[in-house]
Amino acid sequence: MKSLLSFFIKDSSIPFEDEILESIKSGNINELSQLFETKNIDPKLLTKQGLTLMTFAAYHNKTEVIKYLHSIGCDANQTGKNGSSPLTRACYYKRYDSIKILLDLGANINTKYDEYPLVQSLYRGNDELIQFLLDHGADTSILHNEEYQEVIKGLPENIKLVIRKHDAFKRRIPFLMIYMFKNDTYLNKLPRFVVKELVMFI
Repeated sequence: MKSLLSFFIKDSSIPFEDEILESIKSGNINELSQLFETKNIDPKLLTKQGLTLMTFAAYHNKTEVIKYLHSIGCDANQTGKNGSSPLTRACYYKRYDSIKILLDLGANINTKYDEYPLVQSLYRGNDELIQFLLDHGADTSILHNEEYQEVIKGLPENIKLVIRKHDAFKRRIPFLMIYMFKNDTYLNKLPRFVVKELVMFI
């Protein structure tokens, strides 16, 4: 039943698509809500290019539009025809504000859509974005899959260092918890990024 529903969603066009996309690009929520309310449009339909409306909004970094679309039934994990999701598109184009909102709205950071969000960020070679995703729960264990070995080999050293530090931190977490429990008056007051550096020496 679910696959049948997906078929109809993917093969239906959005009424007044040009007007809707223009309202998303300009961030005009009043215009957008009027279109949806008066024209009875299904917000889960895909654009002619096969994107979800939330993916389109994420590309343009329109966070208020993303929140509005979510409020009328758009799913932060819905994929388009090529498998791309709002989160993978936001990661590819480094739309930080959109990434934050999508994660708050339930986008799964460790689901493989057309690609994993973390791997998508590796292709972009941006250590700041990679660190951001790791800090928000991205799982580096996927990088041990054979299909990603060439990607890892080709990464710049600064990005390899970010991943190694994160993996080392994960391995030391149980010891850190014990250490923090014994020294809670000091360590618990430190910012997380400072603790992350200190734990490398425990």
